[in-house]
Parts: sequence; structure tokens; C-alpha cells
Amino acid sequence: MTIFPHTSRLLLTAALTGLLSACVTTQDFSHIPKEPGTQAALQKYMTEKSAKAFAVAENGNFSYSENAPNMATAIYGALLNCEKSANARCTVAAIENNSTLPLMTAQKSENQKLIAGMQMKHPDELMPQTNWFKPAADAVRPHSSGIHYATPTTIKGVKTIATPELLKRMKEGSITLLDTLGISRINASLPGAYLLNGADYASTDNDKNKAFEARLEKVMARYFPDKSQALVAYCASAECWLSVNALIHLRNIGYTNLYWYRNGVTDWTYQELPLTNSYQFIAVE
Repeated sequence: MTIFPHTSRLLLTAALTGLLSACVTTQDFSHIPKEPGTQAALQKYMTEKSAKAFAVAENGNFSYSENAPNMATAIYGALLNCEKSANARCTVAAIENNSTLPLMTAQKSENQKLIAGMQMKHPDELMPQTNWFKPAADAVRPHSSGIHYATPTTIKGVKTIATPELLKRMKEGSITLLDTLGISRINASLPGAYLLNGADYASTDNDKNKAFEARLEKVMARYFPDKSQALVAYCASAECWLSVNALIHLRNIGYTNLYWYRNGVTDWTYQELPLTNSYQFIAVE
């Protein structure tokens, strides 16, 4: 089963390749349902070519990608198609021939340690919030207009959060992170972040935007059914519209406790805070 979803902005990072090649292959697939068809598919998947990923739902529905253009595309395709067939939340259970179960278990422990110990290296030298004097964002920006572009300082219906407050909330465990740079950030995201792929969709046709938001709402409900849950989205910097678009869509579908980490990864790395692996994927078509 070879799956090639839309891949216009999915790029495999070189570090991802290094990460997977460095992993010790594990055959601990105890998190995969025992249905005969699912187990048979897993065995066939193990013989397939690289780059590949296997996704499965609790009800035994599954999908996998093999011989994809890159690993990010394989993960996205497997997860997206699994959730379509299952109409339920799926988990990426294998990347290449490595089970993700020990990877996720180890990462959860590492994230707890990283978050507990995080300290800003330059607490008295916060990055400025560059103001290009744009009105508060209220509509998505189509990719054709340029996603790497100056942003306003605020988004209507969304709170802006800076690094000190974000650190505090992460240590409290009172906020969930959404990395809108997507699945290609598997080994370079903020600790505990979900890699949200595809939520930056934007069209000049409002009907298409509404249709997308209906799909987004269905997917997000599988992960965050409580629309009052605190969610913070970010991308590369204050010149990145991926997080802006995603937050506008989330606001439009009824999420009420949204935050924008405007300077994103740029501010995070300026404060010499850690980037790490994430095996928490959300795929939106």
C-alpha cells in the first residue's frame, strides 16, 4: 500500500534521518491491536522499502506508507489515511522498522526533566516584538501571498504569550503546545509539543476555508475535545504565518483559550532553551 498525500511543504530534515538510523531497532509492537488483519499488515509492512510509517487506531484500522519521497511524507500519509478509514484517532506505531512505543515512553520522561529544568539564559534581554504596524489578524493569509512575511502583533480572539509566561505555563502543565511547522520538526521541536501538520491551510475562497475548518474541527476533537483547553501555537518567527493561519482556524471552530507564541522558535533558541524529539503527530488534510 503506497500512499502519496499532498506534499508541497513537507521537507525531511537531515537530522531526522540521523535520528532514525541511530535508533536501536525494537520489535515491541504491543501497542498494536491483535486483530489478525492488522497483525498481518504489520508483518508485510516490515518487509517494505524505506521511507515508511505505520499508523493504527484502537479499533484495529490501520494504514501505512512505504517508498515515500521522505520520512515526513510517510508519517503524514500513514496517519492521515488511517484516521480517514478509522474515523477515529490514530497513532504512528512504527517509523521505518522501529516501534514508536519505547521512543514515546523515553521521550515523555525526557520532556518532564527538560521542562522542570528549563531556565532562560537571557532573562533580562528579551527579544523585542517587532511591530510592522499591521492591524490585528482576522483572516488567513493564502500561501500564494507568502507565508514567510511580516505578521501583526496580535490576532483577533487570541492572546499573545512571551517566553517567560510560556515557560511558567509549561512547568505548571497548564498549556498544550502546537508546532505548526509540522511533522518535519520531529527532532527539533519544543518539549511536549504536538506536530500539527496542515492546519495552516488558506484559500482566497471563503467556502473552501469553511470546508477546511469542518475537517479541522473533526480532527481536533479527537485530540482536544474540550474547546476551553489552553492551546499555544507557534512556528519559526514573527515572520511566519503558519501559526497565525492555524490559530484563526481554531478560533473560528470555537476554541476559546488560544495563545500565540509570536517569535516562536527564534525566541526559544535565543534564550538557549532545549529543542527535542516529538512523536505526537496531528495530520489535517
